[in-house]
Amino acid sequence: MNRLIGLSKISQDQRDTLRWISQRAHAQHFPATRPASVPEAYPENTMHALTRLLLLLLAAASLGACAVRYGPRIPGIQPGYVEQRLGETTHQIKIGEAWPKDWPDLEKFAMYRAAEMTKQQGQRYFAVLEATTQVGNYEITSPAAATTQGTANRIGNTTFISATTTTTTARTSTISGGWYTLEYKILTPEEIKLYAKVVDSEQVMKDLRYFIESRR
Repeated sequence: MNRLIGLSKISQDQRDTLRWISQRAHAQHFPATRPASVPEAYPENTMHALTRLLLLLLAAASLGACAVRYGPRIPGIQPGYVEQRLGETTHQIKIGEAWPKDWPDLEKFAMYRAAEMTKQQGQRYFAVLEATTQVGNYEITSPAAATTQGTANRIGNTTFISATTTTTTARTSTISGGWYTLEYKILTPEEIKLYAKVVDSEQVMKDLRYFIESRR
């Protein structure tokens, strides 16, 4: 998924923090641009703290971008539902690419979408034919990075510049992602008695209305 989209959803305070970090990093990597008469040093622990803060903000934005919202899936951009017609009145809804924290919500999304489709077809009841959950593991690799800290000190007419570079190796992390698949049949009034359990689409939409509105 494209994590960059998450940056549009962070708060103004987070944007200001990212801009401040960028400015500090620029000054760190280009010490010669500072006036030689103004010595400035960035302790290693300070740079590490700034780096950790930046990574945390980017991770939060990434998680926000990947949270499942109620709506059609946009490949590579926004998780959501994918629909397929299996028969004249039989349909499949697949919803996912979800983080573990979103798994309990996938069934609600699928049931609400099935209720919407039932109403659109002019019917009130549907029957769940099959419901399955698929969980997969995915690897995310963070690239290697190098951080340089330097000091510039002027003694008389001579400027002394020293710099230290710290290298972080690439790391690979494994995360879990899940899909929920629902197959259902929209029922005519004559077919209702043929099924032991049927779902009232109007009741589903009433029960989940506020939840769905909060996740659009």
